[in-house]
Amino acid sequence: IVSAGFRLENNSVYGNIPVPAGGLSYLMNGAVTLKVAVSKGFRSPTMMELYLFAPANSELRPEKMTNYEASILLNFLKNKLKLDITLFNVRGANLIQTVFLNGAPKNMNTGAFNNTGIEFSSRLTVNNQLNMAINYSFIKLREKLTGAPKNHLELNIDYTRKKFLFSMNFSAIE
Repeated sequence: IVSAGFRLENNSVYGNIPVPAGGLSYLMNGAVTLKVAVSKGFRSPTMMELYLFAPANSELRPEKMTNYEASILLNFLKNKLKLDITLFNVRGANLIQTVFLNGAPKNMNTGAFNNTGIEFSSRLTVNNQLNMAINYSFIKLREKLTGAPKNHLELNIDYTRKKFLFSMNFSAIE
């Protein structure tokens, strides 16, 4: 399967910005799928980042990034157990972060970043009532990014009984 997309961001301040994406997916057999994808990203500064409150900076430029990823998806037990492993690399420029200059906060374009990582996810359907999922992400941060965790683990258990859904979620972030 070949997939492709294209968006043209028509921004009154920054002009026309192309945002393409594409990928390939190959179903090797009923249990194994290989995927690769490349996508571009773009984020304009928000009104708050540009004009409101103490860290505002009207000279901010938009963030730009490119994401590369490769995945393997595995299905076992007649699709009751699904595993997904993804390797990724994210490269960006003009990252917007709040920094402190002379003791005062200011939103700034802090430059380029290049982060790599791996994500692992699994989902087990025990029966019609019980589902469990676990997700783990590790990101090797070459540059410190606000809000980007190095490790992120999530565990979800859902139990359905008649019209009720009971859900337990656990999350650990470092």
